[in-house]
Amino acid sequence: MPSIDVESPALDLKEQPFFLSFSLIQSLVSLFIF
Repeated sequence: MPSIDVESPALDLKEQPFFLSFSLIQSLVSLFIF
């Protein structure tokens, strides 16, 4: 269990840039659709 607690912040840091890039791609797709 402690290993999961240590990995959770690292995963959050790695997911933030991915989430931002995904939001940008989604916005571009919405522009193409509309």
